[in-house]
Amino acid sequence: MLIRSSESSLIEGNFYEFMDTTHLVLPVAWYDDLTILLPNDYAYAGTWRAYSNVLSSWANRLEWLGKKSWDYMDFYRGLNNSIVERYDEWSHTAAKIIELKQ
Repeated sequence: MLIRSSESSLIEGNFYEFMDTTHLVLPVAWYDDLTILLPNDYAYAGTWRAYSNVLSSWANRLEWLGKKSWDYMDFYRGLNNSIVERYDEWSHTAAKIIELKQ
């Protein structure tokens, strides 16, 4: 799924701002449906691959974890302990918190 320019500006503004603040990178395979809710009743519903591409664009812009060459496959196949220290432990804890909030 390609991102239209109107969606792109919303994602790059609102979603990237959220990600800059939280760094809440969750495994995409946990979810059947990936939708980014944006202001003004916009929603970006993408495939795992499209969402992984959004995350890699964000990570490259930020040089997340000191890396400058993130690819969608880094997120598509899933982050793990070899990419992010103690990621598996962190992601399971984050999932439990999200489950409690639902």
